[in-house]
Amino acid sequence: MKTKTKITKDTNIAEAMETNENVPKVLFEAGIGCLGCSMAHAETLYDGLMAHGLSEKEIDVLIDKMNK
Repeated sequence: MKTKTKITKDTNIAEAMETNENVPKVLFEAGIGCLGCSMAHAETLYDGLMAHGLSEKEIDVLIDKMNK
């Protein structure tokens, strides 16, 4: 079972998905398919979500959902 680790904008995407069970579900529900993306190992959540066109506010909302 994954542990629940505090997620921030600076958290690496792959690390976030590996350590917090909420992250893949939240990303999937937002239409973001990071699970199979090679960039998940190189980008932070902020960088990846910005690249997908999300606003600062939308990113904050998703980060909050990941941490609940």
